[in-house]
Amino acid sequence: MTMKFEELKKDFTKEKLNELEIKTYLPLAEKMGIVDGVMDSLIINEDGYFVLDIYKKELLLTYILCAYYAQIEFEEDENGIIQFDDEEYDWIIENSVYDFITTKIDYNFFDIFYRKIEQELEKRNSISAVLNRLGNKLINKLDELGDEEKLQGMMNLADEALVRFPFIADIVKSDLMPMKQVKKSGVKKKVK
Repeated sequence: MTMKFEELKKDFTKEKLNELEIKTYLPLAEKMGIVDGVMDSLIINEDGYFVLDIYKKELLLTYILCAYYAQIEFEEDENGIIQFDDEEYDWIIENSVYDFITTKIDYNFFDIFYRKIEQELEKRNSISAVLNRLGNKLINKLDELGDEEKLQGMMNLADEALVRFPFIADIVKSDLMPMKQVKKSGVKKKVK
């Protein structure tokens, strides 16, 4: 049985929590669907490095527990967007609704939730993902340039890569520095 959030808040007492019908377990496929559905909202890009948005994590985790486990319905605005923000979050925490729900449910959900976040962050921040993003950035930049500018653009991006990713400096130096030195010296070799 679902309960509207406003109904829960109205004349609230701790005993009213016992009226909530808490699902103690959600099927694995449902848990994975919930977690996958919010993942892009939880992870943000800060200067090329992906991190967990703690603010959104707190809001979304609390919303998930209330909506899916405690079956609490939250109001929607005229666009169908669920109204769950600081005000609802704070009320739920202050009135121990969150604590009440977490004592009733399986902790497998938390394990899945946090492991999926960890896995997603590792994947997005892996060396191969970083190099792939850098490569895509290089290709996009070079597509914007003329032929003469392309070589200079490549050199500038290689310099940026050396600064941002010193652990790949040997690779970049061995492959790109000889071209840069030839360009700077103006040496033109004739092929016989």
